[in-house]
Amino acid sequence: CVIFPQNDPALRLHHALQKFALLNRGFGSYSSKMNYMKVGNMVFFSGNIGLVSSSQGSISSVDIPLPITSAFTNSMDAVGVITSTVGATGIIEANTGSTKYLKLRFRSDINQQMYVAYFSGSYIVK
Repeated sequence: CVIFPQNDPALRLHHALQKFALLNRGFGSYSSKMNYMKVGNMVFFSGNIGLVSSSQGSISSVDIPLPITSAFTNSMDAVGVITSTVGATGIIEANTGSTKYLKLRFRSDINQQMYVAYFSGSYIVK
């Protein structure tokens, strides 16, 4: 059994649903969503995003907005995984050049096809 102090602000739990739209370079805008939960200085997230593979086997990347901003200093300040039903897989890392975005890096086994990718991970709020 774990007992949390009721008045400790570091242990407050925040949960929300964030909807966002991304412009996917020439293929139009895809509506996506992200669920997130903040516990102390950690944010845990999961969601989905509409993507278009650029070419089979190549590595693509896209930035998605952070639900809570963070001043990342290392790419490992955020970690996560990406999967899909069409063979696209990848990782999530911190975008150290921005306080507002996560970097999704993914590779697809298909060429020029739209699909939904699912992602989950966590990051530290600095």
